[in-house]
Amino acid sequence: MRAPKGRDDALAEPTALFLGSLAALAETGDLERRAHNRAFADFDLEWIWDPDAFVHLSRGPTGPRRIAHYALDAGCRVDARAVHAAAMGHLADLVGRQGLAPRPGVLDTVRAAKDRGLAVVLATTAEPDKVDVVLDALDRVIDPEAFAWIGDATRAARPKPMPDIYFAAMGRLDLAPHQVLAVETSPEDAAAALDAGCAVLAFPDAVHVERDFQAGVLTTDRLRPCLLEMGVERSVRARTAAE
Repeated sequence: MRAPKGRDDALAEPTALFLGSLAALAETGDLERRAHNRAFADFDLEWIWDPDAFVHLSRGPTGPRRIAHYALDAGCRVDARAVHAAAMGHLADLVGRQGLAPRPGVLDTVRAAKDRGLAVVLATTAEPDKVDVVLDALDRVIDPEAFAWIGDATRAARPKPMPDIYFAAMGRLDLAPHQVLAVETSPEDAAAALDAGCAVLAFPDAVHVERDFQAGVLTTDRLRPCLLEMGVERSVRARTAAE
């Protein structure tokens, strides 16, 4: 895939904020793990993903591909898409019962970005049904209309850690990489943004909080409007030093 317009070497404030995953909006990992375990029981699969196993699995493929890879390793034949669909049904039920809360600082940062005229993008490659579950659960506090563009697995030729979703979003909004600050929750997803030429701010969720991100990437446990500039400055300087 061809990259969009090249980066100007001058340091500039971002004109777009890309939230790279649903986990940047709300903690979904443990609910998703539990939803999958319920789906496995539905299909009489003797699989149980405990928290440690889920952390490990989260480093690889997502959605039906994760289930298919797991089945292959387990020597089982399953309809991965059917199991995934069942898991997303359970996820919707769990979210409906327990609710979802925005992660610390997300609302303030999205609001500040919009006030400054930044395009706010959800650059996820999650399956569309998962995107719908999370956005529906948060729609009272985060209006989906706030996003200039919403990605999902159907909008990129290859999922993360490949950078295709970034190129798709930047191409759709006529953005160059140096105009984008990406917020990512895992090192694999951060790699996608970095490979697309974007500055990256790491905002690990509970699943990835113990992991190390790429050198020079600023990590935070709370989004703050002031990080809109700090994340770009640190990433650009680190990239320049590496060159």
